[in-house]
Amino acid sequence: MSSQKLLPTVYVPLDQSEASKEVIPVASAIAQASGASICYVHAPDEVEAASDLIDHLHLRREQIRNAVIEQVPGPPAEMIPRFAAQHPNSIIVMPMNASGREEIRGLGPVSKAVLQRAGCAIVFTPYKPTPGAWDHWKPIRMVLPQDSSAECAAAVSPIAGIVHAKNARLTILHVPTYGDLWKTPERAALPIPRYLDQPQHGIRAWQEEFIERLRALANLPESIEIRLVLGMGEPVAEIIETSRAIPADLIVMPWYRDYPNATVLRPVLAQADCPVMVLPIATAEAAEKVA
Repeated sequence: MSSQKLLPTVYVPLDQSEASKEVIPVASAIAQASGASICYVHAPDEVEAASDLIDHLHLRREQIRNAVIEQVPGPPAEMIPRFAAQHPNSIIVMPMNASGREEIRGLGPVSKAVLQRAGCAIVFTPYKPTPGAWDHWKPIRMVLPQDSSAECAAAVSPIAGIVHAKNARLTILHVPTYGDLWKTPERAALPIPRYLDQPQHGIRAWQEEFIERLRALANLPESIEIRLVLGMGEPVAEIIETSRAIPADLIVMPWYRDYPNATVLRPVLAQADCPVMVLPIATAEAAEKVA
């Protein structure tokens, strides 16, 4: 008996903030690209009719067609990850923070708590003061920071459904110091050749192997063109500069579920101009840290 692959569900936490409203086009685009269903999750302080929330958010017909609206009373930081965990292929889409102020960057308290508790992909969307700033957003141009470990490559597999459906353009950014805290020999790292400026020393073969291993481990289709960029500077600066130069629609960041030591992820979230998809890396050490 063949098993049917479960399609992802995009969970969108909603409240009556402007920041919450702005992420809806991003969630809709991700769901459309990956063939996912949408579940709007409302964690109200008091029970209120779902129709009141829909009226406040001005949801368009196409945004609620085939969508589900669930009320999950309780602290949002606890209930949102717990609710999303019911589905094995969840993607949570939420604002960086609910302040609605452009000068406040990085994750707000609820977003930070959801990140530390959830075991699925989360797309954080920065706030922009222009109404409808994300209305025409599509996940096409993506930057994928990668160390050379197999675990980091496998972590980006949730984007496979998105790139299958869209003519995505992927830029793999390899910064040798990205992820060094976790890089040990048993992690099947792919060491960079010693002489980057001398093709006879294998840099071209290394680049091809890097890309093909990423394809295999992340289940990325052969039809998708992948460009590999080597960044030799400080990881945060390389990621932000590359994302702006493309310019990227989405930064895809694997992480080891250790927020206090996430010295690359935290500043990237604070500086990014586009949505950032954060993907947990499955390791024994990471499991111990969140147990």
